[in-house]
Amino acid sequence: MLDGHDTLRIEYYPSKMFGGTDRRRTGREPSGPEKARDAEFQRLMNKVALVTLWVEPSAHQIVKYTFDNVGFDFLPAQWLVHVDDVKATMTMGQPFADVKDVWLPHGIDLSLGMTLASGQFDVRYALEYSDYRRPDITSKVGIKER
Repeated sequence: MLDGHDTLRIEYYPSKMFGGTDRRRTGREPSGPEKARDAEFQRLMNKVALVTLWVEPSAHQIVKYTFDNVGFDFLPAQWLVHVDDVKATMTMGQPFADVKDVWLPHGIDLSLGMTLASGQFDVRYALEYSDYRRPDITSKVGIKER
C-alpha cells in the first residue's frame, strides 16, 4: 500500500541509465583515452544506481519513483570529498477527487550526503505541488458570413 493505493514495487539496477557525454563541448572528437575514461565512468555509475518504482497496476501508473546511488567509492579525490548518499524521489497524486485517471506530480525530494575534512554535510531539497485547479474553458468556432 502506498498513499491508499495497492501498488507493485519494482526494484532494478539499470544498465544504461548513464550514457553519452556532454561535458566536452569543444567541437573536437575526444581522444581514445578520453573515450575509455568516459566509458568506464558510465559503467561505474550504472553499476551503483538503484531505481525503485511503485506502480498502480489497474491504472498502469507510476505512483512513486526513487533513484538511489548506493556507493561512490570509485570517484576520484575521496580524500577531499566523499559522497555518502544521493537519493531522488518523485511522487504522483490525484489532485481531483472526481477524476480518477488524472495523475499529477505531488512532490519531489532530493538529498545528498557528503563528508568533507570539516565534517559531514547533508543537503536536502524538497518541492511540493498543491492547489491544482481545473481549468474551465469554453470556446465557440464558427464561420463568419460576408
